[in-house]
Amino acid sequence: MIQLLFAHQHTYSSAEHTVNVPIRIRPNGAAPFAERAVLDTGAAISRFDKSILARLGISDITSGVPKKVYVADNTEYQGYIHEIEIEFLGRPMRIPAMFCADWDGVNNLLGMEGFFQQMLAAFDHARRRFYFSA
Repeated sequence: MIQLLFAHQHTYSSAEHTVNVPIRIRPNGAAPFAERAVLDTGAAISRFDKSILARLGISDITSGVPKKVYVADNTEYQGYIHEIEIEFLGRPMRIPAMFCADWDGVNNLLGMEGFFQQMLAAFDHARRRFYFSA
């Protein structure tokens, strides 16, 4: 039998149907700031609300790498990928993050590419726990 060992555990609210975690975003040359993000294993890439672009020092959303994304209802959005530094439950990491100019009020999502690729993770949704190791 294979046994998996996890170095860290995060307990989340029993009222939530999603795993919403605190993160710190670390802009180049500026003070880190707190945000919340949903862990989303169904998201190909991490996505952040465009309202934080100025705090990241990004004045032109289109300066990122263009990429189309389709959401659950098959709506298509044009997004732009920017590399950002985050701290996830004490662990610093650099991830690609998508921002969409025409998509307002989105939840920040941490997705597969770049984020989950950097760790071993497990969800115990019945007990409202998320386990991870770097």
